[in-house]
Formats: sequence, structure tokens, C-alpha cells
Amino acid sequence: MATAVARRHRPRRGRAWYLLACLLLSTAGVSCLLLSPPGAVRWASVLLLPTAAWSLLHWQQCVVQARARMAIGRRLSRLPADFLVLHGVVIPSPWGVIEVDHLILSRFGIVVVGDGPTPGWMLERVEAVRSLLFARGLAQPGLPMRPLILLPPGAAQPHRADRDASAIRVEQLSLEHLAPSRLPVLTASQIQLIARSLAGERFAA
Repeated sequence: MATAVARRHRPRRGRAWYLLACLLLSTAGVSCLLLSPPGAVRWASVLLLPTAAWSLLHWQQCVVQARARMAIGRRLSRLPADFLVLHGVVIPSPWGVIEVDHLILSRFGIVVVGDGPTPGWMLERVEAVRSLLFARGLAQPGLPMRPLILLPPGAAQPHRADRDASAIRVEQLSLEHLAPSRLPVLTASQIQLIARSLAGERFAA
């Protein structure tokens, strides 16, 4: 089983808030529509209903993303023991803070993993990781790294593909997807140092 390390990162907005907002806005809109006297206030309340529908849609999307993230995390936890997986790593970079869903470290290099189609390009996540490790003296510029987009079980290929990253369903994941180099490029001690640097105090050997 792969060693999994959870990194403390910026909290994602709680999906429960979107459901609560939907319920409150729907209740307020319907109440105003039914109870208010005819006039501008009554009909203006109709505008609350599209906002409530948007909140409900966003909540549904958050639930789907959370389920996909769990399915992908379960699959990554079953990797061989010589793979080390970091989850939810936040990388400071010159162009802003970058959040990486998963980092897979092995003697064959580093794989930067995104859960499903992600905003922005995966290549910028790879370069953020590479720049940070180089600045800390933990990697050479040529350290093999590969971006990889994992899709939840049964998902279709995204319509807008990232030209720099392969996108595969998580059930099709094989070891060849996780080896940016065919030859070992990292020692066990280097992997430990990189993991400690990226995961901070929450790293457990």
C-alpha cells in the first residue's frame, strides 16, 4: 500500500453552505411572492429563485467533485509501498498560490495529479512544483515530472482536453502512467526530503 500524506491546505468552501443558501433563498422568494401585496417588491422576489437554483446547482457540482476525489484517493492508496502520495499540497509560486490535488513521488520521478478537468493548465502546476524544489536545493531542473489528469470511474473524456497532460479514468491507472522516467532518478532519502519539504510538519515517515 502506498504511503499517503495529507497536507494542511486552504479550506475549500463548504458545500453545505450552497445547499443552505438555496433553501433560504427559495423560502424567501416563495414567501415574498405569496405573502407580499402586489407590487415591485413582490415581483422583485422572483429574482431570488434563479439565485437559489444556481446555489443548488453549485452544491450538486461540489458533491460530485467530492465523490470523484474520494474515488481517486482510494485508488491511489492502493499503489505499491514504494510510491508516496501527498494530497492537497499548496505550492507558493511567483504567479500565485497553486493547489495540487495529489503528488506521487517515486524513484522514477514525480507525477502531478489533478482530480478530473481542472481550471488552468496542469503544466503550470508541474512548473510550480519544479521551481519550488529547485529553489530549495531538492531537485535539478531536469528532474522528470509528469502531469496526469485522473477521471472518476466511468467518466467520459473531457471535451476540452489539456494539451500538456494525459487524461485517463482512474480504473485504467497503471504503473507506466506513474513513471516519468524509465530509470530510477531519486533515492529513497531524496524522496523523504522532498516529501518533508512539501508536506511540512504533517509528514509521517
